Amino acid sequence: MMKYVLLVALVGVALAMPQSDITIVRSDIENPGTGEYQWGYETSDGSKADATGALRDGVLEDGTNGQFQTVQGSYSYTAPDGRLITVTYTSDDKGYRAKTTYA
Repeated sequence: MMKYVLLVALVGVALAMPQSDITIVRSDIENPGTGEYQWGYETSDGSKADATGALRDGVLEDGTNGQFQTVQGSYSYTAPDGRLITVTYTSDDKGYRAKTTYA
């Protein structure tokens, strides 16, 4: 019984150990103030995200003509089980759509 308690305690300590610091290895932001933008980042653990946005002309929800923001992007990270999770998304006049892949 004592060995079991000791084993559980050691596993608990190992799981509670702090993770190494994660640093930003890439960071890009471009926003000229025209409604268009681009940004992205990547961290030392391999997580990353990128997105672009733009203003488009079209019919708004109330039926009038006007401008709306569109966004396309993706982000990815490594899940605790080691799989790479990637989400790609689009938001425009057709709504928000996302697709997730697991590798």
